[in-house]
Amino acid sequence: MPEYLFENVAATPYAKTLAMHAGLALSAFVPHAHGYLTGADIAAGPKPVAAPEPVVVVTPEPSSLKEPANDEPAELISPVVRAGNPITPIASDLVMPAPAPEKPAIRIFEPIAGQGDTRQRDRPSVLSAGQDRRPVPLSCDVAVIGGGPAGYTAALRAAELGAKVILFEKDEIGGADLYRGRIPMKAYLKTSGQLRQAREAGERGISIPADAIPDMKRCLASKDKLVAKLAKGIAEQLASAGVIFVNTRAALVNEHTVFSGVGVFSVGKVILCGGSEPFLPSLPGMEHPCVITSDEIFTMKKIPKQLVIFGGGAIGCQAAAVFSAFGSRVLLIERQSRVLPYADAKTSEGVRQVLLASGVRLYTGVPVLGVTDAGGRPCVESGRGGVECDLVLAAVGRRPNLLCRGNLDGQIALEDSAVKVNGAMETSVPGIYAAGDFVRSAIRFSGVTEMARVAAENAVAAEKRQAAVDI
Repeated sequence: MPEYLFENVAATPYAKTLAMHAGLALSAFVPHAHGYLTGADIAAGPKPVAAPEPVVVVTPEPSSLKEPANDEPAELISPVVRAGNPITPIASDLVMPAPAPEKPAIRIFEPIAGQGDTRQRDRPSVLSAGQDRRPVPLSCDVAVIGGGPAGYTAALRAAELGAKVILFEKDEIGGADLYRGRIPMKAYLKTSGQLRQAREAGERGISIPADAIPDMKRCLASKDKLVAKLAKGIAEQLASAGVIFVNTRAALVNEHTVFSGVGVFSVGKVILCGGSEPFLPSLPGMEHPCVITSDEIFTMKKIPKQLVIFGGGAIGCQAAAVFSAFGSRVLLIERQSRVLPYADAKTSEGVRQVLLASGVRLYTGVPVLGVTDAGGRPCVESGRGGVECDLVLAAVGRRPNLLCRGNLDGQIALEDSAVKVNGAMETSVPGIYAAGDFVRSAIRFSGVTEMARVAAENAVAAEKRQAAVDI
């Protein structure tokens, strides 16, 4: 692999790109996302969080199946089947599981009594809203909203400096970065790299079928095991630091009040780490049940035979590399003239070469016009015509999730659709700080960590420190 593929990697503002000797593996720091209460929810006061609408799976009669031109059995990979959608998927054995109803709870990380070294023996305990096994404070020195890498880093640093810290997160500790972003992608990239090596083992006298494909159920189990291990490690760190984890949605009422699903909290300072979320472009047909985003690719139970990805950024290139290795026929469409358009030309060209070498078809400088339905299968219409496939991945980017600003959405200033901060990571509202891709959607993970630590230090200490990253 050419040496230049490893040059200037850290300089790319959105992702860290790595081409490995065995085929292709692109390793990127994918942003993370959180969702929060709206201003209307805050005005209405605390109330139970409604259960999400369950996913409806529709399995048509066999007579409605459309046979592909190559006479292979028709199989549609349909991770998301939207309720009430008139488009009927062909099969439903690969679907996103229906989300469980949210149960707001206060999870307090506390040491196990009498167990000595709490750094090794702490464990989380879960208190629902009605339990009082340990008194839950409704006030703190620092409130952190968002439990992704920026959020838990800020919470740990503030607690290390002696502050009483409450960390709010609607999902699980680690956020989308851990469950639907960087970590799962790294796991899949490692699997795809090992698969490529195995296929090339014949050159060394090891007989392995050239068409070997992974068992996706076992891949999912391996990924989930890794995620659970890392989540446990984060929980143990929070336990040792004495951070209180409030497992529900939260948003600002004012500069010193946080509204959540379990009550209203009085706070001294606030650090917003709302993260980012994938978005679908405003194109016709984006409601098709076989159009997914990067949040949904890590629960797929089956490998699509034909995959079309539009968006040639870090997420799109990584997904193309992974599923090409897994056995999918992959077409990657990028509107700009080259893949990784935000990166330097040398890195972009290197990635293009290894994608082509791995069997990925590339359309660059080609706009996607929309998605139509072809008997239950999606057909991607682009500047070079229509392409029918099993699954469409819209990887056009992510945007900051700004809902945690709550009632202060008109006071906390934005810049390029993200929260504007100064060098001390303070927003336009004094005493309210922000960190992570909530501040800038295209940032390296190392930058997120630095931003979070600076925000925490400035929220606790009187003397302000400037972040050592380009804000």
